[in-house]
Amino acid sequence: MARIVVTGGLGFIGQHLIRALKKLGHKVYILDLNYKPDPIDLTSYVDTKRHFEELTDHKTKKIDVVFDLATLPLPLPLIEPYRVVYRIYCMGTVLCELAREKYFDTLIHISSSEIYDITTPYAAAKDAQDKLIKSYVNSFGIDARIARPFNTYGEGQDLGAIIPNTITRILKGKPP
Repeated sequence: MARIVVTGGLGFIGQHLIRALKKLGHKVYILDLNYKPDPIDLTSYVDTKRHFEELTDHKTKKIDVVFDLATLPLPLPLIEPYRVVYRIYCMGTVLCELAREKYFDTLIHISSSEIYDITTPYAAAKDAQDKLIKSYVNSFGIDARIARPFNTYGEGQDLGAIIPNTITRILKGKPP
């Protein structure tokens, strides 16, 4: 049984991931700005480190894996681009520092397929975050992986997303 942290665990993908991890018998902790009773500002090194210190004694009960799903998705980057770019990059920096300081063993960072065609501040921020993580792997030897999901879909998803929206249009006899 692994001890796993999921940042952004209250989002669509995070909720599905947490259910699957618990079904496999893992101990899962959620770190999310919207998590009650203990919300966390993942852009704050001090706040995030405090949460990791509460989960572990830093030597014998270390976190095995952090799945990093925390982000600020569309449309917010088009409304408040500075805030979103800054926060996305800060979240990556905080987790890289905690990995370097050995608060956990492995970082699985969930990036975005948008980094392949950077047309929004969000895409640029995710690309910068990916490059930052790679620099920590190369400079400090942290164990990190980057995944870039494309068009995720499933139960509980916002119907405005591309796949549910396309299915709904087809069922109504409209073009996709």
